[in-house]
Amino acid sequence: MPPRPAAAHADIDESIRESPPGHYVLAAAIVDDDQADVLRHMLRSLIPRGAARFHWHEVPAANRLEMCHVLASTDLRHVVAVATPLDPKRQERVCLSATSWRLNDQGVYRLQLETRRQRDANDRRFLLGEQRANRLPLALQYEFGHPNQEPLLWVPDAVAGAIAAALAGGETRYLEAFGRSVDVLHMRLYATKRGERPLIGVAGAACQCTVRQSSPVLSSSRRR
Repeated sequence: MPPRPAAAHADIDESIRESPPGHYVLAAAIVDDDQADVLRHMLRSLIPRGAARFHWHEVPAANRLEMCHVLASTDLRHVVAVATPLDPKRQERVCLSATSWRLNDQGVYRLQLETRRQRDANDRRFLLGEQRANRLPLALQYEFGHPNQEPLLWVPDAVAGAIAAALAGGETRYLEAFGRSVDVLHMRLYATKRGERPLIGVAGAACQCTVRQSSPVLSSSRRR
């Protein structure tokens, strides 16, 4: 019999860039469960002395670039949904749905999201409602973690930061460091031309998935 594929989960984080037209980025890092402890140890060795965690907006550029290069040297795969323009009522739902269906297709069985503490109960109700409405895969499990205790959440933080930097400021060196390990889904929330339908973007039995490559840098960032 062929070897059974390793069980995999995905760690998820987001980034928001408000400079026009505005971008919402939801990044997911796919981690094989049997490699999780090795990855945690490696990640802890990368944080600056005295820091409790890696956080994209709190570390110098050199530390950001080091993290990107180290992550690129692993077998990690990343799925990222980018929504534009910003719409607080839709951006998270659209990107989470698009990402979840893509991850489900790749055999991911569990998602770990960063805790929002008092809002976790509301988030659980939201996720359950989305599953019942067939906007999220029924088979996926969801849990919450804190980045101070779970280094795996630092990975999507770095990926989302690299994507957002390329989109908002044209700073491409971080994203380029990842090579071809990033699968980018571009979600346009509203039509931009007369007569053009909005790309509400998501995948699944009741939805559609739209993959758009609008940036030369992002266009080169595809799965291995």
